[in-house]
Amino acid sequence: MPFKIIGLFNQAIEFGYTYVEKVSDLVLEGSGVEPVEVYDPEAGDVEFQADPDNIQVLTCDSVTLEKKKDVVMYWRGRNDGKKRKFTQVQHKFRFVTQISQLYRWEKQILAGGCHRDKLKEVSKETYKKFLDLKQRHQRVTTLDLRRIALIKAREINCTNFKASETWANSFKRKHNIVSRKITKFVSQKDVTEKETIEDKALDFVLESRELFETHAGDTIVNTDQSGFELEMHAGRTLDVKGVKKVEIIAQSKSALTHSYTIMPTVTASGKLLEPLYMVLREDSGTFGPRVSETMFRPPNVFLSASKSGKMGVKHLDEYIQNVAVPNLAPRGVLVVDSWSAFSDENIMRNIPDDMELVIKQIPEGATGMVQPLDVYGFRIWKNYVKHITQFVIVHNIEFCFRQRDNLTKLQSLVYRQLGSPRFEGLFQYSWYKSGYTWERPEYFPNPVKYCFHGPGLLCSRCEDLRMVTCGWCQISLCAHHFLIEYHLCDSYIP
Repeated sequence: MPFKIIGLFNQAIEFGYTYVEKVSDLVLEGSGVEPVEVYDPEAGDVEFQADPDNIQVLTCDSVTLEKKKDVVMYWRGRNDGKKRKFTQVQHKFRFVTQISQLYRWEKQILAGGCHRDKLKEVSKETYKKFLDLKQRHQRVTTLDLRRIALIKAREINCTNFKASETWANSFKRKHNIVSRKITKFVSQKDVTEKETIEDKALDFVLESRELFETHAGDTIVNTDQSGFELEMHAGRTLDVKGVKKVEIIAQSKSALTHSYTIMPTVTASGKLLEPLYMVLREDSGTFGPRVSETMFRPPNVFLSASKSGKMGVKHLDEYIQNVAVPNLAPRGVLVVDSWSAFSDENIMRNIPDDMELVIKQIPEGATGMVQPLDVYGFRIWKNYVKHITQFVIVHNIEFCFRQRDNLTKLQSLVYRQLGSPRFEGLFQYSWYKSGYTWERPEYFPNPVKYCFHGPGLLCSRCEDLRMVTCGWCQISLCAHHFLIEYHLCDSYIP
């Protein structure tokens, strides 16, 4: 039992929970623990007389080392080299209660601080080193943290510090450090190139800001392409704790690997411009005559096709002629990514002579940093589609995601919903987060939360389960009234 008490006491010292001024009475017979030297103030000091029987264990004071230095410097700071009176010190620093504190703090300052100060320094320097290692993309383990802390403790003569596993766990909790799976290994060359790309991206943003100051938000547009699987699912699901193998039903396994492309157009003022450009996958690369006559063509989507479902130069020509030109202002700015097809020549050959258009092409590799739709747009867009997919499959709705008409209908509805004035702040924020604008937009609702996680679970028209709340008219709609009957709403209710 005595040794357990001694162990707890030593642990308290290591973690800085206790300051011991004199511990003679704590030493147990046969424990082998040497008593700590008793504090003895300078002899002959008329302002204070130590009481040798005053044995006490005090909580380590919360006064910082810097504040202690201020107090001691003031106490010792008379021009004639003498000390100021204790009453003067106490008048200036109200937290000083005993003259013994001044002597103790002076000794602590000479020693580099009390044990608690040194522990704080160890923690601070260990965290600083940790951040430096992460900045240099180094792998760091708990054992590395303990070694770093022990080295620092030796440097500042922090005795009794063991850098134990318990200390390391406490340190990680304090600084929110956890174990994470390594997702990618990079070379030093990759790190250097990334820094170069970041510099180019910053220069591009700063140049664009100057240009944007001479243009209205509605005349500055960004377009970008993004691939969508025919059937999109979230990567997580609820299951019983401990289950190792999680299998989920899909309408078609091939629909999880085949894709199509959409290319929206968004202004710096947060408006989605219609129509949406969409490239579907067709084996022949085009829509046959019969398909062209019978296929569903929404009013807010311009449809095209390719063998892969991806865009080529000919699709860019279609986009410029049928989507961009009808929407662009006579004097405007078009921000595009580093895709080679987005050359000035390919774009400008489709621009009317009377249109003054400035093309800003994002540097290669910087798309994910400064492309508005990539920075904050497509992630929410795809999450919206995944919520619809989830509802269709869980509730056995007759809606096949492999059919071109259904894919077109789906993207048409999503594009119209995201284009609601209610969500303009979302796309304004994408420009702000990319660095192009100074002013952060006011609060805006997240479309996924507003449309799928709002109050009420029943359809306003038939009392069936609600699939979505319309971002325009705020009506709760089931799958039949939203998806099957094609609720392409444009009646906005704030």
